[in-house]
Amino acid sequence: MPWQLLGSFAPDELPHTREQLHCVIQVVASVPRLLVPNPKDGSYTHSAFTWDRQRHAIVSAEVPSDVRFHVGIRPADATVFLLDTSGNEIATQSADGMAIETLFRWLTRQIVESHRLRAAAPAHGR
Repeated sequence: MPWQLLGSFAPDELPHTREQLHCVIQVVASVPRLLVPNPKDGSYTHSAFTWDRQRHAIVSAEVPSDVRFHVGIRPADATVFLLDTSGNEIATQSADGMAIETLFRWLTRQIVESHRLRAAAPAHGR
């Protein structure tokens, strides 16, 4: 895959942008680290991310729960999202300029809400 120009940035803006993206990635990475059991082999595959070419985003491994999902971030615009197992976005949020605590609360609410909706769904819809 060739390099893709994302835009032009003033060099003095890059440290702040890199720092913000690093913080957002840490919040997103906390989801599988907290919710996916550690493999017995001691590897870190449960918290690994892969590149999604279609979305131009990094996406977590599947988070196994009553409502299976993936969490990801699109670095170009700092968008955080949750995907269902079919790859449909079930929640999105721009993290650009957002406080880390606010982003973590948003992610927590989305995960809790997706579980609440699943629990309320008719049995034939599961």
